Amino acid sequence: MATTNTFNRLKTAFDLLGITLEPVEGTKLHQFEYESFPFYLSHNEGARSFFLFVDVIDANGNLTEEAFNDTIEIVAEYHPSTCGLWRDGEPIFYTQPHQLPPRAKLKPEVLEQMLEDFHEAVLFMQGNLFIMTDDYFSSLIG
Repeated sequence: MATTNTFNRLKTAFDLLGITLEPVEGTKLHQFEYESFPFYLSHNEGARSFFLFVDVIDANGNLTEEAFNDTIEIVAEYHPSTCGLWRDGEPIFYTQPHQLPPRAKLKPEVLEQMLEDFHEAVLFMQGNLFIMTDDYFSSLIG
């Protein structure tokens, strides 16, 4: 059985789900849309792994690093395979790396479940961020 590189294996599974991966100019990243969210795919050929991430939306326009970190702590309790990173004022939310087996294909249904799980985590994270940064709700929770 011929081996293929990590990206080709990922692309095949995305294609089978009808999801188009668009390269992000000047990077090794790929962007795609899932349930109306712009998600990103990053892969590591040597480690045969990949992770998904999304730029965090600051719906109220007043997100701070402290509020973001507090929210990520809450989200991690319910979605432990996710993390957040505050990058010079631009927060991202991402999955832990997913490891691909040495030569096995990535089944589209497995990828679909990963995407669904991450989407659910993103919705939970964004909802919590909205509550943490909304003046009315944040006054209720102290």
